[in-house]
Amino acid sequence: PKRTGLVSGGWVGEGQVSNQSKSTYGEETIKAEKLMVYTDISFELLNDSAFNMRNEITSDIAEDMARIEGAAFVSGNGVNKPQGLLSAPGVGETNSGSASALTGDSLYAIQGEIPTGYNLAWMFNRKTLNANIRTLKDTYGQYLFVPSLGIRDVPNTVAGLPYVLANDMPDVAAGTFPIILGDYRKCYYIVDNVNFELIEDPYTQATSGKRRFIVYKRTGGQVVLTEGLRKLKISA
Repeated sequence: PKRTGLVSGGWVGEGQVSNQSKSTYGEETIKAEKLMVYTDISFELLNDSAFNMRNEITSDIAEDMARIEGAAFVSGNGVNKPQGLLSAPGVGETNSGSASALTGDSLYAIQGEIPTGYNLAWMFNRKTLNANIRTLKDTYGQYLFVPSLGIRDVPNTVAGLPYVLANDMPDVAAGTFPIILGDYRKCYYIVDNVNFELIEDPYTQATSGKRRFIVYKRTGGQVVLTEGLRKLKISA
């Protein structure tokens, strides 16, 4: 469910009748896409291995699915996969002010483009943090990156805001979107229909001396509120 319009009040004088208004509501549809893979393993490896190969297979596939999901949540096109933060239509963008580099001024400018009321955080990859952001300074010569110094519940900040690291965000380069700013809890929904399903098939590959393991999950992701998100583009 989503709100599509807010009640609108107004000032009235003494004895005057107020205007009637009400909020309106609708629904956002998020499709649970299917992520699936299978792997075959020989009877000998299943029986003779020093490890529990069922657990190994499950762990390996879960790790790979997490990698694939992460990439889709960032840049998926929404076709048989989740819609990514960077590819969703309607998300605004701010230029860095340089054709090939990240600038400190742009990290402050982009904050002013998002309405108040959102709990904002940066999203970028580890290379962007260490190769580009840690060296940025403001006009007073102060670094924009401020470490928490180990204080509990006080995060590291960049230009006054916390950040999250996402491996699949692009590196800083001309024409890319290496940083996005937003309130992800409000603006991006992830839904799981089937979390993780393992099907063990002992029959179809039995004549080849193998057992098949089929794993799938159904998950969806979609931007549901664009005004609380904004991308930073490396562009003059």
